Amino acid sequence: MDSALSETRAIADIDQLIAINHLVDDEPGIFQRWKSTVGQFKVIGKQAHDARLVAAMDHHGLTCLLTFNDKHFTHLRVVTPEKVVNGELGP
Repeated sequence: MDSALSETRAIADIDQLIAINHLVDDEPGIFQRWKSTVGQFKVIGKQAHDARLVAAMDHHGLTCLLTFNDKHFTHLRVVTPEKVVNGELGP
């Protein structure tokens, strides 16, 4: 059985994410920051995708990241869903 989402469901899920999140533009300056981040943190493999998120955050001045996978972002202040639910956001 194919577990892939239908196109209609995928679009609906994307629309829902847009409705509940503040999106920032993917601007040209992000690429150079991404390249620098990969070099600085010696990023390889799939973590390059995470590094691109970090580059975009840096470009837009964002300081917090909500993620289910905090191990990939050890050099950042990471807020996990559990910390949000448990009120552990502190300074």
